Amino acid sequence: MSRHRTFAWMKYGSAIMALALAFTAAPASARIGIGNPVKKMKDKIQNKAEGKAAPGADDASAGPPTFDDVTLELTDARIAGIIDAYQKSKKFAAGRAPLNAKRTQLMDERNKLNDKEGDRMRELRGKRGDVEECYQGGYRAAADKKAEDYKNRALSDPALRDKFTKAAMQYNEAAAKGDSSAIQKLQAILTGEILPSKEDSAAVRAKCGPMPPKSAAEIKDEQLSKDIDAIDEQIRGIDEEVSKVGNGGLNPQQWGTALERIQQYVQGKKAKKEPKMYTDQEIRAIEKRLAELEEAMGI
Repeated sequence: MSRHRTFAWMKYGSAIMALALAFTAAPASARIGIGNPVKKMKDKIQNKAEGKAAPGADDASAGPPTFDDVTLELTDARIAGIIDAYQKSKKFAAGRAPLNAKRTQLMDERNKLNDKEGDRMRELRGKRGDVEECYQGGYRAAADKKAEDYKNRALSDPALRDKFTKAAMQYNEAAAKGDSSAIQKLQAILTGEILPSKEDSAAVRAKCGPMPPKSAAEIKDEQLSKDIDAIDEQIRGIDEEVSKVGNGGLNPQQWGTALERIQQYVQGKKAKKEPKMYTDQEIRAIEKRLAELEEAMGI
């Protein structure tokens, strides 16, 4: 049950609290929550800078890197160990280059799409957010009204109190037995007087208007993101296999971070950006074996 709707139940005096206590008396393992009437949107906002290095890597104001147990300095020895691991794992590493090429192609396509349609996609996402907010506010108001109406009737209608007392007892008995079918039926009785009805929900949706559908550009953008994520997963699989051969003493997190920083450096160099978040020693170490790194890692 959502936080807002739970609050609406609890703020209306002893009658509502009695019902809430009847629910909580059931074993925790048998309780069934009530879902939110509107699924929360998870739109991922993307911008024209997607596909660049991690945040801060190309930022002109970025300072030197902070090394810790995961981010280690890219020394000559560590660069050599990474190259050696890839050279020893050529049968795995050979697949990395075409995957990187495909990823670059998809990233370019997505960036061009965002250049052309980004403003419109953000506008649509904003509109959907407004409608979602309207829905939630309407559902909360409907739940508040239903709870207030129930409280007033429960205080003056013994038959209603008896109905809920009996239903709550039956619910707890069903929950103790693990009878999910009975639980669902009794739950509908217990919540029917308090939660917004189908008619309430329809009224809210009519007032707020329909949810704007996704545009063709948004659908394309999401598909490109999924395709890129799938390629990233394949690349990670290759890198994991390579790391098993020999990773210069780096643990999996250190190995992954080192590869990411090397790839960011190479991509930034190809984009003719001044390297940030790298020490002078790291830059010298990478530059000294840059061609080998590009060939070995397929970047």
